[in-house]
Amino acid sequence: MPVVAASLGLTSKHVDEKNMPSRLEFTSEDFDPAWKETQELLPALRDTEIADGFNGIFSFTPDGGPLIGQAPNVDGFYVAEAVWVTHSAGVARAVAEVLTTGRSQIDLSECELSRFEEIQLSRDYVSETSQQNFVEIYDILHPMQPKESPRNLRVSPFYNRERELGAFFLELGGWERPFWYESNSELLKYLPAQWQPVGRDAWSARFYSPISAVEAWKTRNAVAMYDMTSFHRFEVSGPGSIDLLQRLTTGDITAKPGTITYTLLLNDHGGIRSDIFVSRLSEDVFQIGANTAIDLEYLVREGRRQEQHTPSQWVQVREITGSTCCIGLWGPRAWDVISTITTDDFSNTGLPYLGVKNATIAGIPVTAFRKSYVGELGWEIQTSSQYGQRLWDAIWQAGKCHGLIAAGRAAFNALRLEKGYRTWGSDMTTEHNPYEAGVASAIKTDKREDYVGKAAIQRLSKQAPTRRLRCLTVNDGRSMVLGKEPVFLNGKAVGYVTSAAFGFTVRKPVAYAWLPASVTEGHTVEIEYFGRRIPATVTTEPLYDPQMSRLHADGSSVVPEIQKPLKNLL
Repeated sequence: MPVVAASLGLTSKHVDEKNMPSRLEFTSEDFDPAWKETQELLPALRDTEIADGFNGIFSFTPDGGPLIGQAPNVDGFYVAEAVWVTHSAGVARAVAEVLTTGRSQIDLSECELSRFEEIQLSRDYVSETSQQNFVEIYDILHPMQPKESPRNLRVSPFYNRERELGAFFLELGGWERPFWYESNSELLKYLPAQWQPVGRDAWSARFYSPISAVEAWKTRNAVAMYDMTSFHRFEVSGPGSIDLLQRLTTGDITAKPGTITYTLLLNDHGGIRSDIFVSRLSEDVFQIGANTAIDLEYLVREGRRQEQHTPSQWVQVREITGSTCCIGLWGPRAWDVISTITTDDFSNTGLPYLGVKNATIAGIPVTAFRKSYVGELGWEIQTSSQYGQRLWDAIWQAGKCHGLIAAGRAAFNALRLEKGYRTWGSDMTTEHNPYEAGVASAIKTDKREDYVGKAAIQRLSKQAPTRRLRCLTVNDGRSMVLGKEPVFLNGKAVGYVTSAAFGFTVRKPVAYAWLPASVTEGHTVEIEYFGRRIPATVTTEPLYDPQMSRLHADGSSVVPEIQKPLKNLL
């Protein structure tokens, strides 16, 4: 029975076990159906009567987690709500640690008060999803299982075209994200033998399609376009923008305009708050490629504090995700596609790796970012939402003769794991430091300015890590895992899987896992999956293109072995 908190009134001055805010008057008519079923199931209860009862109130949130952390608009005001008895002690300890030391030993990102997107804060959304969480609270849910309702809250300008191609959508943060396209199913018959997908068990086969193998194949050998719209994009501008970003990040963002910097946000203890891409668009305008709404709240709060301390160094931080859209165009034939619809220079001379510039594609103003999550030549091409469908159509038409397809998030995730790219929130959190997580390259070691976590980083750099994030490949080449499974060494649980996918290029399942530092390349471990131990080998990473030759290739003169045509690619 849904209860609106505001209807409960004020808490009485006298509170005891019979009189408390979470205890409402018992309504026997609502309990009677369950009571009768109980008496049928347990005959001994047929002669009993209810001596006392009450209607208890439970707090539910849209994702089932508690609400913990500092209020985004009131400094110094901390919240710990929607906390059940089962995690009350853990929440109490975490909040006490935050208040006294500035951080919790346990990562709180899945509980952060500011984790929800704006659409998820509406009364209608909270009401519907909270009621659904009440129904599902003890259900076993597949890790990929999306909400059935509400859906279609946030769609990219490409949505209609994606539906025409038979996209299968999964939801995150209100966004509809294509995971594969049924239009590519016909290509399965043309897949080379070494790219054919293997069979899966019933659980890992849910929310999966072998079409993902086709989409990975096309990305590696021809060209594919990916909808990148749902990735968080913020704009940081103003005279204090450089000071803010230099103070919060581990990198040096003073590089000239047109440069992209991969960097980290840390806490004072060296834990990874987030990893972000900072693109310097002009002298004091930056675009941030971020992970969650928590990143936005952090930047806004720190910008506000900076302005209060030094008014002349004001900063504007704003969310631009919904007003923009983005296509990832990647693959060895990406240059062939882009060169037919723009006169701007997209070669290494005009747009080097980790470069950004404004350009025009088919008459559409865009911002092109030379970076790639899948490890192939290409660009993220961003424009305002009003031009989105026209941009999709222009690229789609230009790519037909080069074998272009639309590809989904399932192939994307497999390709990024082969390339060794971490995902914050899965592979690393505030519980981990950059040296353990394998992202120390994002630290500018000679950065003179002070930044959040610098003292901790200098200390940690002199210590040998006791654990590391390691790449695993499954020995039998087919047994899938999904993430969060325990990893065993010599019969003892020593770590856990963070994320996993079938590596179509390397022809075996790939997983990343936190393991003791003593477990190194070549060691055999076991991943427990539904009570079965699956042997896996700790492997040198990245599994694909360790020389980075694909990413750094000059599109205008791609090396022959990369660009060579393959039978049936078109």
